[in-house]
Amino acid sequence: MEYNYYCIKHGEKYSAKHVNYLYTNLPNLTCLTDNPKDIHKNVNVLPLPDFDLEKWWYKMCFFSTELFPEPGIFLDLDLEILRHLNGKLEKDNPYMRLFKCDWENLEELNVNTIGNRYKYCSINSSVMAWDKSTDRD
Repeated sequence: MEYNYYCIKHGEKYSAKHVNYLYTNLPNLTCLTDNPKDIHKNVNVLPLPDFDLEKWWYKMCFFSTELFPEPGIFLDLDLEILRHLNGKLEKDNPYMRLFKCDWENLEELNVNTIGNRYKYCSINSSVMAWDKSTDRD
């Protein structure tokens, strides 16, 4: 199955350099951004939807089958790709695929973040994958 790769460049935290790095590893890349300056000419650039969101909340756009009907894999801009992604996330699945935070000690994290539920989470949305059978609405 052919997958489209996506990233989001919003605000000042990351530069076109980060997008272009992903592009060197993922030639079928689309970037949603509020500033396309210096992004490689072969990256498909789309404007961020006009939702007035902050930080990572634009990732929620990928749950929309209306905006992104085709199978896709989203990657954060701070990722370093060390191996080919083929076969890692590409499976027919009724659910959005995310990574489990197995690198965190979740019991300790829970104790240290009691009262702040936004700092305690067992999933990581740095990479998300979906296909046509994924229920995203």
